[in-house]
Amino acid sequence: YFGVSGPKGGQFSVGVDMSVHRISKKDLRNALEAIRGLPQRNRKPYQGKPLKDLVKLSIPEEHRISGKTVKEHLKLCQSLFSSYLVKEREILSSSPTEGLTLDYDDRRFAALGDAQVREILEKAKEKPEWVRWFMLLAAYSGARRSELANLATRDFKRCPDTGRYYFVINGGKTKAARRMVPVHPELERAGLIAWVQETDGPLFPTAQANPNRVTDHFASLAGVKVNDVGERVVFHSLRHTFITKARAAGISTVLIQQVVGHEKSGAGITDRYTHSFPLKDVLVVVDAVRYGEPATADGGPI
Repeated sequence: YFGVSGPKGGQFSVGVDMSVHRISKKDLRNALEAIRGLPQRNRKPYQGKPLKDLVKLSIPEEHRISGKTVKEHLKLCQSLFSSYLVKEREILSSSPTEGLTLDYDDRRFAALGDAQVREILEKAKEKPEWVRWFMLLAAYSGARRSELANLATRDFKRCPDTGRYYFVINGGKTKAARRMVPVHPELERAGLIAWVQETDGPLFPTAQANPNRVTDHFASLAGVKVNDVGERVVFHSLRHTFITKARAAGISTVLIQQVVGHEKSGAGITDRYTHSFPLKDVLVVVDAVRYGEPATADGGPI
């Protein structure tokens, strides 16, 4: 049996016990095709099921892992054979990954239109209260699902220099992920701060315990899974929309990167001297994100 651990606990498998010298390009292609058909392991009813059972199932397209994840498995396989077994250990003279390619369904996440976001936020009012605030925070901050799920009352503070509220994201694998995010004026007007102050401890214990509840709620609010150009409409689309709108408003890339938790890049050697900007400098990022006003039948504002 040939197998190696892959991203997020995934695995390559050609289902036979063979020497690495005998593994062919066809074997690897078959393994990657099998991986392409696997489900997202954090979804029910696939949680906890062994891989040998999952490969026997017919997984619906919308439950399968992304094309990006399949591509990560191919990269891992290339690293194992080409970099390790050929170049470093010299166990093989050539790699079976040479010339190995796959066609990926690498559909991008959709950026939503203003009307779509407004509809989602309006429908969220009919959901449990935490869902409404979760969707509002996502739309007006661009924060990731896991980041919002872990927010607590203590994470919300008021800046003494600007008088604006912000929240602190402490988690994340990189330094850039740990940051201060200004609270959008729309969130203040909607009563977010009062709701936070009335809560003691974690704000979203349901999402923290089961992140897929957020995904499921969003799917019911959005109504569609794919937009007209084939891009996926998922909860992460709110983050894409926030970033897209901030960029369209002409905001500096490094300021946007700080607010959404991306590593700063694009300024060459200057990047190493660029530290975190104070809150007053990044207010412009969140304040630039607006979702317009509903229109009347004649196209004018209500």
